[in-house]
Amino acid sequence: MTSFPFNNKKVAGCKVISGRIAKKDNLILMKDSKEAGRVKISSMKKEKQEIVEAKTGEEFGVIFEPQLDFVKGDVLVSVAK
Repeated sequence: MTSFPFNNKKVAGCKVISGRIAKKDNLILMKDSKEAGRVKISSMKKEKQEIVEAKTGEEFGVIFEPQLDFVKGDVLVSVAK
């Protein structure tokens, strides 16, 4: 995961390592294998197109709330509803 700015928010550039991440899922932000916070997706895009899900190997950008601090190498873990 890496970050870049967009409309005064931080976008997380992500790649799905295994499984999938869906816009409706709850996410856990992990730093150094420890939980740093829980977030919800407010926007999820792939190549400027809004998407609802990304699968293994796909890269996408995501804005989540609340806007927690994250850095390259942090991990988002999807917790399906």
